[in-house]
Amino acid sequence: SKESTLHDVSAVRVRRRARCAALRMKTENAFVEVNNTSLFYTLDASRARRPVILMHPFGMSHRVWDPYLDLVAKFKLYRYDMRGFGLSSLPDPKQPYTHADDLLALLDYLDLDKVRIVAPSMAGNVALEFAAQHPHRVAALALLSPSLNGHMWNTTELFFQAGPERVKALGMDGVKREFLAQRLLSESMAHDAVRAVVEREFAQYSGWHFYGDDPLERREPNTIERLDALRDTPTMIVNGAREMRDYLQIADEISAKIPAAQRHVLDGAGHLTFLEQIEPVKALVIDFLLAAK
Repeated sequence: SKESTLHDVSAVRVRRRARCAALRMKTENAFVEVNNTSLFYTLDASRARRPVILMHPFGMSHRVWDPYLDLVAKFKLYRYDMRGFGLSSLPDPKQPYTHADDLLALLDYLDLDKVRIVAPSMAGNVALEFAAQHPHRVAALALLSPSLNGHMWNTTELFFQAGPERVKALGMDGVKREFLAQRLLSESMAHDAVRAVVEREFAQYSGWHFYGDDPLERREPNTIERLDALRDTPTMIVNGAREMRDYLQIADEISAKIPAAQRHVLDGAGHLTFLEQIEPVKALVIDFLLAAK
């Protein structure tokens, strides 16, 4: 039941109580019924009022942001699990949806008019789609190695295919191991601490997208063709110098449409920059989000 799930989530957070007390932080966990689905979110707040949405990469959840909770001293932190991930409901194959529409419904439910968004990898694409549709709802976009609908990929390696037969042959654990062994993640997974976090997240991931019939809709025109709507949106893009070049090209494509966008490339980092180099990324995010009005 949702009540028992929330109890489990609260128990996991016992380890953070000392830090929360030091920050005078309060935490709120809840499920929100929107767009024919149930989304889980957690709010971490102190006295800061600026709302920040922390989004997660594919296969992961709100928990991936635990190392960033000290941002609560400066921001009101909202972390949520996208449909199909973490504690949120799995997609219904008969119910088309977009993650951007889910995000809009969540913000409306929470009565958040304008927010700062921090979004890595797949979530960066969702954030860009949302912002292109609703630029007036976005105070700032911090994109960490984002993907982008409409980018012409140089490699097919990034399009991981599993399917029911593959899951049947390897088992879900085997398919997850294959996914995490992709070249996309190799630089990041070489770090013991990062690997531990990612493996923990994927151990709790249902794996539904590897075999389910996902009714996720893709809007036309592609997001890349609608980036002009973000010309005046404060935007920062952070990449790892050692990640696959498609992601550096995506940063170029975004910057071409948003000339004032800040660019940062972190030496020695791969795709999951925000887990590999937590303190440098944290410093960049704080400075950028504080400067946004």
